[in-house]
Amino acid sequence: MSFTSFRFLCFFAAVLAAYFVLPRRARPWMLLCASVGFYAAAGLAGLLWLGGLSLAGWLSARGIAKAQAEGRSGRRFLILGVGLHLGLLFLLKYFNFFAGGLLGESAPALSLAVPAGLSFFVFMAVGYLTDVYRGICPAEENYGRYLAWLCFFPHILQGPIDRYADTAPALFAGSVFDERHVLRGLWRILWGFLQKLVIADRLGILVSGVWAEPENFAGWRVAAAVVCYALQIYADFAGYTDIALGAAEIFGVRLAENFDTPYFSRSVPEFWRRWHMTLGAWFKDYLFFSLQRSRSFRQMGKKLKARFGKTAAKNLPAALALAAVWLFTGLWHGARLTYVVWGVYYGVLIIISMLCEPLVARLRPKKEGILWNAFRMARTFALVCLGYVLFRSATLAEAGIILSRIFTATFAAGKGFSAAGIGRADILILAPALLLRLAVSICHAKGIDLREKVMERALPLRWGIALVLLFAVIIFGIYGPGYDAASFIYFEF
Repeated sequence: MSFTSFRFLCFFAAVLAAYFVLPRRARPWMLLCASVGFYAAAGLAGLLWLGGLSLAGWLSARGIAKAQAEGRSGRRFLILGVGLHLGLLFLLKYFNFFAGGLLGESAPALSLAVPAGLSFFVFMAVGYLTDVYRGICPAEENYGRYLAWLCFFPHILQGPIDRYADTAPALFAGSVFDERHVLRGLWRILWGFLQKLVIADRLGILVSGVWAEPENFAGWRVAAAVVCYALQIYADFAGYTDIALGAAEIFGVRLAENFDTPYFSRSVPEFWRRWHMTLGAWFKDYLFFSLQRSRSFRQMGKKLKARFGKTAAKNLPAALALAAVWLFTGLWHGARLTYVVWGVYYGVLIIISMLCEPLVARLRPKKEGILWNAFRMARTFALVCLGYVLFRSATLAEAGIILSRIFTATFAAGKGFSAAGIGRADILILAPALLLRLAVSICHAKGIDLREKVMERALPLRWGIALVLLFAVIIFGIYGPGYDAASFIYFEF
């Protein structure tokens, strides 16, 4: 059930009405039922996998808590729980990819359906088990409450990848009706719809048209399509996230922010601190730091320090941990070679950035002016766009065609953008929408809370802005016959 479908709007309205009619004590359980129903709409097989995994995660966490209460570490239960979750993720999502790579055409092929949102809720469950083991949060005693948190419908399909300690208390509290929460959540939902339906899906027409036959377009038009894809995937994923966060806010639940104006970043590491922030935080807390603190990495550091000095002892283990993080980040996005190479690409860039930081710090101007920062942002955006060529392409050969067309046929003759399916009317709609997106990003970068600013205005103006956003989506959105309303880009991950 896509967030942009009419069925979801009816579902959300019904859940919202029932939530505030029921007694406060019953509201979390109503959300559990609604979330199970929402996930069941994606397929009953997925619901069975979710039920089995959630039960395994809950029992493993209880085992960890019981073992630690008895003076033992509970490590066996942690390994068992994490192993079950990651093992199923590997089996359903990656087995065919690795088996085919190792055995070729003779490899056995599994035809099991991959549950929707598998990577997201598996990572949330693994994070929860690790936090229980580390003593960051207690093990939930009630299975229904754990399941309610794990399958909360705003975040189960595409995140954010939330932490139990951050969101579960508010989810179980049962929020009272609050006009501020409702209105702020509604604005965020409408802003998400505008980004998805007006910007992302319209840009997607152009991107798909150029990617389908890049040899028929001049290189500069192919490069423009790559930039449009960068804008498309941002509007698509940020739009989904705004809908998810807005829906949760209406119920009094504050989900984690996932974006912080990433295209204003001045370096690649900064970009990844501001893009899909919950995924980056997950890899940092549960993989990077775990590797850094492991016995083998500590021993490696001691040997390097004795033989080569402090710098090598600090940098080499960090570089190896970063390489592992980015290899798994690429694989997390899917069982495809282009994702693996994309992960390696960013791993190399970030490791080089880490190693060169002392030199860059000495060369950096004492006073960073506007032109210097603009150059750094443009450089970072260009590197990110190169990565998007790999990310968007189905094969390395396809990525090679896109890149070769950009750099060897930059000003060659070719078709216009109208051949890609986008016309003058689309451009007239896109231009102000993108400028609005830019203005909102600038306000966010300056620390201006636009929703709070509007909340300070009179009631008619507050609701009037909501109606303007609603009608903008209805009038200028891309939907109707032939449109796939479930086509969020990150839905496949």
